[in-house]
Amino acid sequence: HSFSVTADGGSIDITGTINASGKTGGSIALQASGSVILEDGSSLSVHGDSYDAAGKGGSIFLSAGSAVSGVINADSVLDLRTGSTLDLRVTALPDRIDQFGGTLHLRAPQLADGSDVQISEISSTITGASSVAIEAYKLYNLTPDGGGSAEMTSVIPQVISDAQGFLGTPGANSDVATAILTRLTGDLDPSVAAVLNLAPVLRSLIKEVISHSRRTGIYRSSVRVPTVHPAS
Repeated sequence: HSFSVTADGGSIDITGTINASGKTGGSIALQASGSVILEDGSSLSVHGDSYDAAGKGGSIFLSAGSAVSGVINADSVLDLRTGSTLDLRVTALPDRIDQFGGTLHLRAPQLADGSDVQISEISSTITGASSVAIEAYKLYNLTPDGGGSAEMTSVIPQVISDAQGFLGTPGANSDVATAILTRLTGDLDPSVAAVLNLAPVLRSLIKEVISHSRRTGIYRSSVRVPTVHPAS
């Protein structure tokens, strides 16, 4: 089963249950230009009885602060409150090395100064997740104030520099990334904290700068999300 809601002009506040469970894992996607909040007592389930043909469980995608016409709502937050639950379990035991439980993808903007991500807390009870991926994104306007077009040679280094300042370099987290991970994993079960990642793939990021800018003049820089949490 699949459930998807997009709010272009407001927030999404979940107080009840969204059940997308089935024989194989379902999918839930909640996207808002404003905040996405899971209240105490709310429940999201993509529980599957068995793995799908590709060996995957279900997926949950929660996105707050989605840009509208190139503008991010600075007041938007992704808020997974205590007492809410996310069920990504697969009942069947894996019988192949390429079978994994469900994936949780959390997306929100970076603060304007690049010091944090607009996720207020991750205090939900999360079960069955093989990966919890945090995507912290930032917009780049490729149209100079005076009009015309921006030089890609100047934009790409800035994107890379910002990404490294926010996340660090391969093998070494930045102070910002360390602080974010410490803050967001404080209320998580250790088994969930172990599969939470905040990591970029700069090569993919650079390619998307080039392709996206030709169409719109605005580029969304973001953390690329792996399908499976990489080995530490």
